[in-house]
Amino acid sequence: MSPNEITSLFPGIDVINIDSYSNYNVLIEKENKKGAFIILSRYSQGYDGYIVSPVKGQINNLILPNMFSVDSTSDVTVAFHRKDVQTEGIAENSPTYKFIIHTFGYVEPKNVVEPDYAQYDEKTANEEDEEEKTYKPNIMPKLNNEKTELKEDEMLKPAPSQILEPPSDFD
Repeated sequence: MSPNEITSLFPGIDVINIDSYSNYNVLIEKENKKGAFIILSRYSQGYDGYIVSPVKGQINNLILPNMFSVDSTSDVTVAFHRKDVQTEGIAENSPTYKFIIHTFGYVEPKNVVEPDYAQYDEKTANEEDEEEKTYKPNIMPKLNNEKTELKEDEMLKPAPSQILEPPSDFD
């Protein structure tokens, strides 16, 4: 069947002909939030055991195992693979196709990284500041209360004296 015949049977379905792509990772663009697709091959290279699975985002499986719809402006990644192969896996003679469904003109928001430190509201921050100001340690340092007195004869000893000579050069 031609793509026109398929779209006449399934109105509103976009045909993805995997024979027209030289890569297993394919970017598909849709015009608005909603889109419905059918994956076909003119040569039918053994795709009868293949299924469609979401990798990123959500899809709705439709009537046939190679039909799905997307209802999101965010990018959605879909895998077309054999039933016995995981979406990230590759089996001999049965490749896994990945389709990134992108909406025209939509830019994915950048990932906002949450800071590693705790964030408090103003009330909690003020309460913690007050606790720090009123905090008193319950452990007192050990003080040596013994007074040490110097003996009189130790204080009367003269400081050591040493005769200093100018440095001499060795030639």
